[in-house]
Amino acid sequence: MPDPSHSTSSLSRIAARLGVDAAFVVFVSLWLLALCTATAIYLVTGRHIDMCAFRLATGYPCATCGGTRAALCAVKGDLAHAWRYNPLATVLVFLLPLYAMLKVFHVRTPPLPPRARAAAVAIVAILIGLNWWYVATHLPAAERAAVTSPAATP
Repeated sequence: MPDPSHSTSSLSRIAARLGVDAAFVVFVSLWLLALCTATAIYLVTGRHIDMCAFRLATGYPCATCGGTRAALCAVKGDLAHAWRYNPLATVLVFLLPLYAMLKVFHVRTPPLPPRARAAAVAIVAILIGLNWWYVATHLPAAERAAVTSPAATP
């Protein structure tokens, strides 16, 4: 039987190699597992899976609603549809692998001064807010129907 402490140390080593927290590695791993599962279900059945807890609870889309579909469209090269589903997720599909490669190959970037870091955090917060507004107001027609009537989801 495998030693549980060995898997924890393996996770810690992976996180240390990437220069991130172990919780981040777990989150990304679970998200990738959910994305792969949703992709497999879509490829086999042709149905999309709504995994957004915020949307299921409130009936309103969250800032990341459509992100899985945007990622699937972007990976297939359909950037127009990816952007329609979720612009921020479309951009992240390309930036996250780049960031991971920088971490894996230990490319050092100089730390941001405190004022620049605060400005970067503010810019990211504004972009997330704008993305949320876009997703809430520009969902494709099929998505709007699903938001207003969860039972109407195909």
